[in-house]
Amino acid sequence: MGHRFLFVCVVLAAMITLDGASMVSYGQPNGAGSKTYVFMDEPYPPFTEGRIGDLATRGLSVDVLRAVFSGMESRFELHLAPFARALKAVEDGEADGMPLIMDSPDRRRYMVFSHEVLHGREFLYVSADNEEFALWKGRGQLVDKSLGLVRGYTYTEEFMKRLPDLDVRIYYSKDSEQNVKKLAEGRTDLIVGDEFLIMSVLRRNPELKDRIRRVGEPVGSYGWNIGISRGSPLAKRMDELNEVLRKLKADGTMEAIFSRYR
Repeated sequence: MGHRFLFVCVVLAAMITLDGASMVSYGQPNGAGSKTYVFMDEPYPPFTEGRIGDLATRGLSVDVLRAVFSGMESRFELHLAPFARALKAVEDGEADGMPLIMDSPDRRRYMVFSHEVLHGREFLYVSADNEEFALWKGRGQLVDKSLGLVRGYTYTEEFMKRLPDLDVRIYYSKDSEQNVKKLAEGRTDLIVGDEFLIMSVLRRNPELKDRIRRVGEPVGSYGWNIGISRGSPLAKRMDELNEVLRKLKADGTMEAIFSRYR
C-alpha cells in the first residue's frame, strides 16, 4: 500500500511538471485563501496563445493581466474557450471577466469596463513590390482595386462606414494569415488589418516580412478594455484596477509590453 501511494505521488508530480501550463495561475496572493479570478477568451495570437480547453500562458493579454494583478496583489487564470462561450460565461457570472475586449452598449448590460488599456489601429497594407503605391496619394488610388478582408472579423465602425465609398472589389480570407499570404503572392492588391495581428503573422512567417508594407494613415482605431462581469466581486474593485492601470501607463510598463508585439 505504501509503495503504491508513493508511486501515485511520483506520477502526479511528473504530470504537474509536464503539464504545468494547464495548472498555473498568475499574480500575487493577497492573503491565505484569496480568490483566483477567472478570465476567459479565445485563442487569438498575439493576444492569447494556446488551445481551447487549456490556460493561456503567453500573449499580450496574459502580459497585461500579469502586470495588473501583480499591482492589485491578486491572482488570475486565463481559460481559453470559443469567443461566444467566453462571453456567455461572463454574462452568466461563471467567469470574472475578459482581458482585452471592446466596450459596447450591449456588453454593458453584463460587464463593467476598465479605462482603455490599449489603443488599436487598422491600416492598409500592400505588396512591397507594388510600385503603384510607392507614393500614397489617398483613397482615390483604391478605385477598382481588390481588397482582402477576414471573414467574421469585427472591423471598426469607422472603417465600415468608409467601405461603401472606396469602390473596391472585396475578397474574403478565413484568417489574417491567409489574408497576408494572398497579398504577398499578388492575389489581392491591398488588405486591411490590425497592426498587432499583422505583426503576429509576420513573426510566425518571417519570409513574408519584406514582402508587404503599410501605407497611409490608420483607416480605423478602437480601444481595448478589461471587461469585468457585473456579478463578479472584482467589479467592486474597478477603482483599484483603474488606478493600477494608470500607474502602469505612467511608469512605461504598458508601453514596454505593447512594444514586444508591434
